[in-house]
Amino acid sequence: MGDGVAVVQDGRVVLANRRFHELVGTDLPKPLAALAARGAIRGSERIEADVALLRPARVIVEACPLSSGAVAALLRVGDAASAPAGSELAALAAQDPLTGLPNRRAFVQRLGEEVMRAHRHRRPLSLAALDLDHFKRVNDGHGHPAGDRVLAETARRLAAVARPGDMVARLGGEEFAWVLPEADADQALAATDRARAALAAEPFPEGIALTASVGLCRLGDAPDADGLYRLADQALYWAKAHGRDMTLVWTPEAAARLAEPARDWPGLLDAASAVDVALGAGLAPSRRHGPRVAHLAAGLAAQLDWDPQRQARLHQAGRVHDAGKVALPESVLAHSGPLSPTRMRHVRQHAAIGAAMAGGVLTAEQVTWIGQHHERWDGTGYPHGLRGEAIAEGAQLLGLADAFEAMTSRRPYRAAMRLDEALAEVDRCAGAAFRPDAGELVRSALAWLELSERASGRTEPSRDLTHQEPRP
Repeated sequence: MGDGVAVVQDGRVVLANRRFHELVGTDLPKPLAALAARGAIRGSERIEADVALLRPARVIVEACPLSSGAVAALLRVGDAASAPAGSELAALAAQDPLTGLPNRRAFVQRLGEEVMRAHRHRRPLSLAALDLDHFKRVNDGHGHPAGDRVLAETARRLAAVARPGDMVARLGGEEFAWVLPEADADQALAATDRARAALAAEPFPEGIALTASVGLCRLGDAPDADGLYRLADQALYWAKAHGRDMTLVWTPEAAARLAEPARDWPGLLDAASAVDVALGAGLAPSRRHGPRVAHLAAGLAAQLDWDPQRQARLHQAGRVHDAGKVALPESVLAHSGPLSPTRMRHVRQHAAIGAAMAGGVLTAEQVTWIGQHHERWDGTGYPHGLRGEAIAEGAQLLGLADAFEAMTSRRPYRAAMRLDEALAEVDRCAGAAFRPDAGELVRSALAWLELSERASGRTEPSRDLTHQEPRP
């Protein structure tokens, strides 16, 4: 009898033979319309699917360039009973038997096709490599059958948040890959946010709570399909090495900064200094963010009668409190305006990253201060939403110093606040963002630091906080 053949453009059948109408009917069914839309978008990709029409049918969809320059879809519809015997075996060979997702073989083929299409049509393409955190504990603590159920549920949740035309594949063990055609860096970040939120939103079978780490790379930073996967996998390694439950993006700048982990104080200081240079280009070293925060934080601690050794440890933590930003893309660090919600979520990972980097270098107390310095008194901070006295006192002081320094520093998108304006803002936020005595504490610290510097004859960063240049 032969196959039914039709050309479909924008959801309409523009040309079809009689056999197509015998198998499909007069109106284009929604499943075929969806396949046609995918086929036109995918360029050179060939789609095969079994569809229930007037009778079970085997459908093949390919791109069909038109003389106008538009791309339609060429549909070939045949009776499923006459489909090649090997097609079912081929489908099974491309499927992961546990999760039903495409397997590594299918992923490699699809990624190669998408890379070719993206290069040919100069379109964006991103790849996410995703790994479940501490999955070995699931198998060890609950048994392998429970682990299998978790993997199957992970696949279901990832497939549910993927867009039409994406591919989510299981590569083996607890590692998954997500091919994101037509997705630039921000869209891919938003997609991985959805994925991590879906996995963490509710417990898995057996009441198991899990998070995921993700490495992301865009095609513009990779030479080919193999390189795209290798770099996404490298970013995944960074995410797991710097605290887990996060997405890190591969960029040449991040690769240069993270090539050698910070195993000692000079290495950690180098990472923090790289961030200070990126944020404070053109400023003298003593006027950059890290040194100014460290100096004010130590002054705040002195007002609470901390002993000198502990003040020094807070100063040290303040000097490297932003080291975690070394893992963020340069385009985010140097952004000249307010960040989008997606990019802001990405930036907020830096406290946890910084704490992980400091873990092998500083004391446990200092690591806690760095990890909590963006927590807020009223519980609206991050990463854990801690409230009030649950926030370590050193983190309270470090967060206050960090915020005050940011208020009194010029940014590309706003002028620096005057001293009286910044102090008024601290008063307004006392008991909410900051501890209730924040205003009094900052005033006392600034006066104490200035007196100390006058007595010693030194010029320190606090002079930049209390004696500002007029606004332009």
